Parts: sequence; C-alpha cells; structure tokens
Amino acid sequence: MAGSSGVNFPSDPKNPTGPRPTTDLNKGAFVAAVAKQDAKLAEEITKVKNWRFGYSSHVLKQTELACKSYDTALNIANDGLDYLHTTMVFERDGKELPVREAMAKYFSTKSDKLFTAIVKGEKKQTSPIGLEVPYGGKVLRGN
Repeated sequence: MAGSSGVNFPSDPKNPTGPRPTTDLNKGAFVAAVAKQDAKLAEEITKVKNWRFGYSSHVLKQTELACKSYDTALNIANDGLDYLHTTMVFERDGKELPVREAMAKYFSTKSDKLFTAIVKGEKKQTSPIGLEVPYGGKVLRGN
C-alpha cells in the first residue's frame, strides 16, 4: 500500500500481491533460534508438517533449552532476532527492506534509534487489572 510505513511480514514469492504468510516465518524463527544450541531440536522443528497445530511442544522444548544457562538463553534470543531482522521487512514510501537494513537507513542517528523505556504511573489503579480483547462483537476477558 502506497504511503504506508512500518514492519510487515515478507510477501509470498508465489503470490507477491496476495496475503502475506506468517506460518513459515514463525517456524523459521524457531529453527534459527535453536539451531546453534541444539541441531537435533532444529531438525525436529523443521520436520513438523503442520506448524500451526504442532508448535506447542517445540515452544516448551525451546524454553527448556533456554533454561540450561544464561548464555544459552541469550544466544537463542539473539539468533531468533537475527533471523527476524533479516527476514521481516520494513516498508516506507512503497519500498521494502529487511528490518536490519531499514534500521541502518532510516534510523541512522543516535536520536533516531529505537529504545526501551519504562513508564511509571503515579495514580492508583481504579479498575480491576485484566486483559480485554474485542473479538467477534464481544469483549473477551480473563486469562
């Protein structure tokens, strides 16, 4: 879409103007995240036929692997992010670039960089804390 700007999933090479698939990218991120730490787990993930319904046990295995050590957890996170930074795209002015390239191009000065911030409120919570998601004309609440 002309004039849009932001991060998006890569287009489908078989149907570049169609919907952008998410499942293969998601699966690829899990493979990339664990491959250097546990090649057997990466191969196991690669072989899952229906990732949309077969991912949950592998998320648990990745979490267990990450719990082995601080370095393992950090490497899994960094390798997964590296995959996403080179695979996800950033669109601006009708052009797409891998996120990593876009960060270098569009956010080149220190003041342009993304950053983490903490926002701390000073007023008391007046309503119950919970998650609410509008869905199908209703508002879903709870865990």
